[in-house]
Amino acid sequence: MRTPEPVGAASRREGLVVDIALYPNRYYSQPVIFDSKHDDLPFLTSKFFLSGGVRTTTPNVPGVSDDYEEVAGYNYLFFLPDIQEFEHFNANQHTQCIGIYWYPDLLSSFQGSFEQLPVLLQQLIENPIKQRFHQPLGTTTPAMRLVLKQILQCPFRETLRQMYLEAKVLELLTLQIAQWQGNYQVLQRSLHFRSNEIERLHHAKAILNQTLQNPPSLLNLAKQIGLNDFKLKRGFREVFGTTVLGYVQSLRLEQAQQLLQGTISDSCRNCFSSGIRKHRSFWLFV
Repeated sequence: MRTPEPVGAASRREGLVVDIALYPNRYYSQPVIFDSKHDDLPFLTSKFFLSGGVRTTTPNVPGVSDDYEEVAGYNYLFFLPDIQEFEHFNANQHTQCIGIYWYPDLLSSFQGSFEQLPVLLQQLIENPIKQRFHQPLGTTTPAMRLVLKQILQCPFRETLRQMYLEAKVLELLTLQIAQWQGNYQVLQRSLHFRSNEIERLHHAKAILNQTLQNPPSLLNLAKQIGLNDFKLKRGFREVFGTTVLGYVQSLRLEQAQQLLQGTISDSCRNCFSSGIRKHRSFWLFV
């Protein structure tokens, strides 16, 4: 994998390490596969995909799916030290992603009980060499997108820049962990759905997110994820609190609001209107 160009100074504060690096464009004229080796440092990774996506294969890693996808509009949290993985990038697609690398000690630096944290995080605080995991957390919320935009458009330099980014990183992690805990509570209310069916429902959401301009029919969507249409409709309503049609409509309204409010930068609009598909890819290391 190509080396990123650092554009921000690192800092350390109670287990928090903030650094910004600008990756070269991740845009390929043909499919490519990167062989990536994770070191053995016990840090967590939070990832927020803004565009594009990647398919990852992790052969022979206990407790982790050996083939999964990370896609635009969704966020993920994982703990995968000392493994080898293969990242598969599609042709003719640019990928923009913000990643945060952080240690479980960060949570220990705050006073209070850990009972409100997801169980896997509680276990990592007690013992950083617990079992590896890769946790898809669902759609990147409007509150998360606002913080991501503020990170990319940081208005400060030097010391103030570090202070600003540390504050925004903590805010973003708070939103992500709260989303994880909220997802767990939803799952508790949907005990009659098996875990693999819940994963298929999340896959359905990912498909709708990627095909917003021309979404599949209900029957075709059910066929793609391997559920019947009744279970798809019922699962969407019970797990996500909305219907399939309602979710598509909310995505379209949200996209329209973003355009009206100018959250898509003029430079991006100019690129798309002129046929330019390449763009920078940002990563934030914590």
